[in-house]
Amino acid sequence: MGDVDELITECRRREERTGKPLGHYRSALNAAQRVLFHLGIVDVPPPHWQRPMTFAERVVDVSPALRPAFVAYLNERREPAAPRP
Repeated sequence: MGDVDELITECRRREERTGKPLGHYRSALNAAQRVLFHLGIVDVPPPHWQRPMTFAERVVDVSPALRPAFVAYLNERREPAAPRP
């Protein structure tokens, strides 16, 4: 798993250097590690190194004018809906 570990390290360094989340790469690497584990190619399951992304991080590519509204909407949707009378 040395190559995968090196790629993970480089992804983290790039994320820290640029400040841009690399969620796609992290998700893809985690999935690849899981497949290798389930196929018996590696003996250890992947670590849970992917931290959850905030709503602000998830909508980073949205227009800055719309971003606050999207985050507010997502925060509102996270709350359980009130039961209908």
